[in-house]
Amino acid sequence: MKKITWSDYAEFDYEENIDFLFKKWGFREAEEFVTKVEEIIFNLKKGTVIYQPSKFKGLKKCVVCKRIILYYRVKSSNEIELVRFWNTYKDDQNMGY
Repeated sequence: MKKITWSDYAEFDYEENIDFLFKKWGFREAEEFVTKVEEIIFNLKKGTVIYQPSKFKGLKKCVVCKRIILYYRVKSSNEIELVRFWNTYKDDQNMGY
């Protein structure tokens, strides 16, 4: 199993997106987001899925839900860092990782 680490940005984004989903659409949508993230992390840990490259050098991307993309990087053969959970309503040119 690979080790998964979270950047400070990823931790902040994750919580912010949960709050946003809960306030905008309710508990069910926020819970679905959390469940989907857990599934993605499980797949990354097991190494069963490699998601597509992003336009950002060294980062791969995975669509978590309709408007939220997970950006991550493979730091080594045994470690993956979650970089951002980007809400596409934001300007992706200013991702700032």
